[in-house]
Amino acid sequence: MARKKKTELRLYITPNLDRLLKTLSGLSDQTVSSIVEDTLRESLPDRYKDLMDTHNLGKLLEDED
Repeated sequence: MARKKKTELRLYITPNLDRLLKTLSGLSDQTVSSIVEDTLRESLPDRYKDLMDTHNLGKLLEDED
């Protein structure tokens, strides 16, 4: 199966959060990217529910084929 194309995102985080993500990555055998992506997919709909519902943005969280 072909890999899905991903978009690069650059962000700035505190050193402690960076250390936490890298530690969790090593302990869970997941990449930092997958941890961040999973976390965003789970938290954005809850945190921005009204905006997502109003502007029908939920479909953007669906996996692309």
